[in-house]
Amino acid sequence: MAGEIGRPAPPVRHSGDSRWITATVALFAICVFAVSGAQIVPEVIKSHGAAHAIRPHLVATFLLNIALVLFAWRRSEQLKKTFAERDAAEGLAYQLAYYDEVTGLLNRRRLNELLADLPSKSGQAALILIDLDHFKRVNDLKGHAAGDKVLAETARRLLEVCPATARCIRLGGDEFAVLLRGPAAQPEDAEHLAELLLQALNRPMGIADMTIVVGCSIGISFIDRDRRGATGLLERADLAMYEAKKRGRNCCVAFDERMEAEFERRKRFEAEMRQGIERGEFVPFFQPIVDLDTGELTGFEVLARWMHPARGVLEPAQFLELAEATGMISDLGYGVMHQALATARAWPSHLKMAVNISQSQFSDPGFAKRILQVLADTRFPAARLELEITEKSLLDDFNSALAIIASLKNNGISVSVDDFGMGYASLAELRALPFDRLKIDRRFIASFLEDRGRVAFVEAIATLGKGLKVPITAEGVEAESLRAKLLELGCCDAQGWVFARALSANEVDLGFGRDWAKPASAALADPSARSATGS
Repeated sequence: MAGEIGRPAPPVRHSGDSRWITATVALFAICVFAVSGAQIVPEVIKSHGAAHAIRPHLVATFLLNIALVLFAWRRSEQLKKTFAERDAAEGLAYQLAYYDEVTGLLNRRRLNELLADLPSKSGQAALILIDLDHFKRVNDLKGHAAGDKVLAETARRLLEVCPATARCIRLGGDEFAVLLRGPAAQPEDAEHLAELLLQALNRPMGIADMTIVVGCSIGISFIDRDRRGATGLLERADLAMYEAKKRGRNCCVAFDERMEAEFERRKRFEAEMRQGIERGEFVPFFQPIVDLDTGELTGFEVLARWMHPARGVLEPAQFLELAEATGMISDLGYGVMHQALATARAWPSHLKMAVNISQSQFSDPGFAKRILQVLADTRFPAARLELEITEKSLLDDFNSALAIIASLKNNGISVSVDDFGMGYASLAELRALPFDRLKIDRRFIASFLEDRGRVAFVEAIATLGKGLKVPITAEGVEAESLRAKLLELGCCDAQGWVFARALSANEVDLGFGRDWAKPASAALADPSARSATGS
């Protein structure tokens, strides 16, 4: 069974000192009591049946010593209680800092420390990275309580299969890791263990009254196989794990030289992205949103573009995943938002700006405050801002989402549910969320006319929108034939290539000039608005 799980927090250094102080106080009191008692007892014996009385100062000293003993005892008990409470608090802080609350396994922070402690040029170590293949489906369909039970059962099976020297970690979400050192980290042994873990996690799980099979994809990396040491051990395991997913999931892949080029490319791209954020290379483009009935422009969705100095204009699909994985999405997103709102402030007041919010941004405790700070910095009216938050982000922590949305709406900001239909929100959850708009994911619109199932799904969403009294926006409209059908179903607005591609701020200004009253089709079809910058 793997080690370190459930291990008590390391002893707090001041605990020994507290016991020494308590013992010293008690010993001092007892010694004083003994000395004073040795003086007064002979006096008592002498005074028994004799004419002379005990000297008063000895009686007073003896009584004071009794009081001192009682005081020392009480004080020692208080000290013990105080230090015990402090030790417990620090032990709890350690537990919270280094252990995952749901599974009891070590957390990512502890893994980072363990990796930092690995010798860089010697020693044997291996990292097994595990990603549950169908965990999202469990969360979406069965709820977070069932999801937590799946995570806890996954942890139990890891501990059951791994050797005592292994360190089992939950990295977050549905990702786990196993760190091996010494003989257990030999490539053959580590790969054999990975196969055993794959088998264990493919067994059905009995959760409440359900039988659930999640499966997993596993990536493995080693320290001494390529003599690169612990640096990049986690990243290489991550690349191997994604290679396992590319091969159809439910398999193990060990990092090898063939993946090295991809690893180096990714590291270079990550470094370029960090520099690009610092240099302001990420800029906003504006996707027009058009009223399906009148054809008038109602607003824009802000989309990020990377004006790469060597590769040209890069679209979100080329960098957003890496930005999320490396934690750069927050700085990137707020930077683009700041530029977009500063630019759009001069545009007509009826045009809304819809800004996509990533899951990591939305889960940040300071999210609402940071949005308000951007509005203050750009002097952009809150009533013109609409934040697009994915259905999955809203469902991950429903109570927190309710509080955040309430805070935003209290400040006049609108909220729309983005990529609707991908997160399986229940009707009760939708009724509880005070959102202002539903956006149908482009994947349902793309094959809308050819797939009767998609037509029924869009009809159901449109009916739901009517019942909730919120407008519906269709994304990814790329054919004129869709327009009338979507309007018939009850969609209010749409965006997509049939109206216009995403435009730079300069292209928007060139298209409309000072005549924002002109029809969107005329403005966006103006050749001067098509001067090529962008996708």
